[in-house]
Amino acid sequence: SSGINAEWPLRPGTEKLEASARLFEQLSCGVMTICYHNYDKADWVQILIVPMKEWGGLNLFDLATIIEAKNFIAHAAYQSYLTDLWMGQLKPSIGAGKLLVCMIPPLPILLSYNKVPMSKQDIAKKMLRGKEIQGRRKRTDDDVEFAPQFREDDDSDNSRILGPKEKLYYFYTSPIIKFFLNTLTYLAFLCLYGYGLLVNDEALVIDAEGSRLEWQDLYTIVFVLSTVPVEVNQIRNGRTKSHWKKIKDHFSDTYNLMDFIAVCMFMGAFGLKATTPYDKSESNSLDLNNFGAYHCNRLLSAMCFSFYCFRFVQLFEINDQIGPKVFMLKKMSIDLFFFIFLLMVFTVSYGVSSQALLYPYRESSVFEVCIELFGRAYLNVFGEVDVDGLEEDLEAGHCYYNSTEDTFSHTNWNDSGLDDPTDLDCSQSNLVDYTLVGRINWYTVYGLLFLYLLFVNVMLINLLIAIFSNTYENVEQQSGIIYKTQRAEMILEFRERPPLPNPLSLIYFAAKMIRFSYRKYCKKINYEDDLQKMMSNMTNRHSSVAYRSSLMEAECRAQYIRKSKTDHGGSQIITAISRQYLDLSNKISRLESHLGIANERIGEVSDMLSQRLKGKLKPSVDLWKGMVVHKLSQTSPYPGTEIERFVLTKDQVQWKHKMDEYKPPYFDNESIPHLDPTTPGEIAFNQVDNGGVDRVSVAGRYSVVGGFPRNPKGRTGLGGRGNLPRWGPNKMSITIVSRYKELSTGHGKDASMPGGIINKNGQPVLEVLLLKMEGSTHHVFPQGFMAPNETTRHAHQRVLLDLCFDYNNISKLAQKPLLTSVDNAFKQYKEVARAYMDDSMNTDNAWIEIIVASVHDTDNNINQAFKKGRGVEEADWVSVVEKPNLHSNMSVILKKTLTMLKAYNPYAAAEIDLTAVLPGASSSHDH
Repeated sequence: SSGINAEWPLRPGTEKLEASARLFEQLSCGVMTICYHNYDKADWVQILIVPMKEWGGLNLFDLATIIEAKNFIAHAAYQSYLTDLWMGQLKPSIGAGKLLVCMIPPLPILLSYNKVPMSKQDIAKKMLRGKEIQGRRKRTDDDVEFAPQFREDDDSDNSRILGPKEKLYYFYTSPIIKFFLNTLTYLAFLCLYGYGLLVNDEALVIDAEGSRLEWQDLYTIVFVLSTVPVEVNQIRNGRTKSHWKKIKDHFSDTYNLMDFIAVCMFMGAFGLKATTPYDKSESNSLDLNNFGAYHCNRLLSAMCFSFYCFRFVQLFEINDQIGPKVFMLKKMSIDLFFFIFLLMVFTVSYGVSSQALLYPYRESSVFEVCIELFGRAYLNVFGEVDVDGLEEDLEAGHCYYNSTEDTFSHTNWNDSGLDDPTDLDCSQSNLVDYTLVGRINWYTVYGLLFLYLLFVNVMLINLLIAIFSNTYENVEQQSGIIYKTQRAEMILEFRERPPLPNPLSLIYFAAKMIRFSYRKYCKKINYEDDLQKMMSNMTNRHSSVAYRSSLMEAECRAQYIRKSKTDHGGSQIITAISRQYLDLSNKISRLESHLGIANERIGEVSDMLSQRLKGKLKPSVDLWKGMVVHKLSQTSPYPGTEIERFVLTKDQVQWKHKMDEYKPPYFDNESIPHLDPTTPGEIAFNQVDNGGVDRVSVAGRYSVVGGFPRNPKGRTGLGGRGNLPRWGPNKMSITIVSRYKELSTGHGKDASMPGGIINKNGQPVLEVLLLKMEGSTHHVFPQGFMAPNETTRHAHQRVLLDLCFDYNNISKLAQKPLLTSVDNAFKQYKEVARAYMDDSMNTDNAWIEIIVASVHDTDNNINQAFKKGRGVEEADWVSVVEKPNLHSNMSVILKKTLTMLKAYNPYAAAEIDLTAVLPGASSSHDH
């Protein structure tokens, strides 16, 4: 997406691209809104900051800043993250006045700071202390509920308070404090610079005894010099790889260009001042016709001071009231720049014509002519008519030729009607009354002045006012977005600024250069190897976070699409109705096909019911083979999309039934991390390929047509991979972890077996480990796709550790006892079934196959507190007596496991799962 300024015309040929950019920016804002309202801040912030390989390691935060996506930058989520960056570790509730008062050390220690995450070593130590405290108490059934337990997922336990030194460090490195310090030092610079220009112009004097450098001049010199490394650092930190592009992008900003010009002018003025002797006592110092080094220095210094004053305007952009006004000035300056070209047409036409008529005999230099030409016409724009000046110009131009000869005395008076014209003076009135040339020229100039004032003062000035008013209205309508965009630029700039303000930043850059030289030339550090290691660590650290963020983003995108379907306005409803009217015939035929399929399914259900009552038909779900075949795989639309599958009858599902007209839609979701190439031509199917991926189907050998694998259970009405990561079979591990339900869990009213295990109907009651994923209302077993070269036992164990204990993100000290407990529990590991999974995610070329395993923890090895992994909202032990809210296919798996373990089964042995038979049933697991 891109930030598009609607008030400027689009470049020819880019209208579609610009429209697409606006559309995708709007969609991105909508998806971000869903994430912002439905997830915790720690979750949706990951969407902004997780690096993306497709964009060279950049994240959404960087991309939105680079392309100036103004609407996305103005989003509440983006601005909330910016506020965190702006304040650093300081509490957002601290006011600006309080921060200014506490600038001087050690006052920052008294302020409030956010807690920081503990290191892994600190977490491990705290875990040991928590276990030690628990070990000192004798646990009984009466006080188990109140026994102190350490929970690693508790934010209060995993964070710590800053120490005094850390408070000082975080205070002076926060962008808001950098902003305040730089503002104060900049004001001091302007005051001392102006003082040197107006009062103390002898701060640096070169005389016979040597030079004398005053402290005011020293501060201004060092301040200007300190801005140079800051600008160089900003260029070096540019977000492009090309050095020339970095320089070009840097100087495309008006403020950076003003900095460069001001530094050049200051250095030029300082060079003249330091190298040229000057003494007011000498007579030549008062020679006003000698524009020497002293006056050149003051001219450059005065212009440089003006540039630095204009540069100070940027600091106002952080204010929500003044910031948009500064943006208005920029836009009005652009309007005024183009308006001047139109004004110059009238100015030149009037100025040249009037000067030519007022001075018919003058010979002057080009400089004098230009001054008189544009000076008077320009002043006329502001209402300075100056008729007296026109009369003087008429006399000067008609009475003398080249300022020496009296042209008035050579006038032919024969037709003037005067007897003795020698007594007349050469004045404007006499020229108009008694000379034909003077009369014609005067009235012509007067007429030109009338027309000029009419067009310029009345028409052009009002046109300029209208342009400014339009600019003001446009900017005022977008003032919120403009302020937030400018605020983002300011925060990002000061985040990269050194912690010391100018001119003290020279110390920071000097120390940084010394450290770099020492590490490179003295310690001989290989920076390329360090960079490779750092990038490798970043990739490993962000892989799980990126995967979790991609899943959350996909869920938000699906919610936004569903929401947008129901939030259309009146005009959109009319458009939708018209489209429905045009597609009415297609929809009727599709409805007839669905009704035919429904009648067939109802007939099947009726037959099964009648045969079941007679005891002649086995259950519709085979408890030892897996799921009902191809009911969910034909549901429309495809999950997370609006794609409708090709409608198939019961007989058309099988591949052996020839269908020349079968041309299903193709869908390959590019927004999810696929593990196979886009085209499967080079993949070796029906075997374990060279990469260790098991592509052998539990349903037997499947066909490969045109390089694409075919679903062994028949057609689904959709081609491609859909939302699945691999072509062909996608192996998924499902782990059913169970344990006996004991009296200590709070169900003491039930009858129990010896040993404290609850018994019901003569059978032990089990608890199973169930998860509730984010955005879902159903429970699921721990499940996940298998990795290459991975055994089924290892896959079940890895998924359990990842989802229920967030294994990769806990300390190594905590990993060891946890892994031991899980290994002990997996001694009771038993594979239950391998089956084809009838799922709404299946397509003609990709499908899910499950490997179900049972782990019955008889010794309660898995007794640690659960720590939710990626995408997990809740993890807990649930009694089967409560009949957990499972999908129909998952209930079948649980029923089979309970039968195998000879435990109490609350599900009726003869009940028929109609949702698994009827079309349109929900998927067997959460996506």
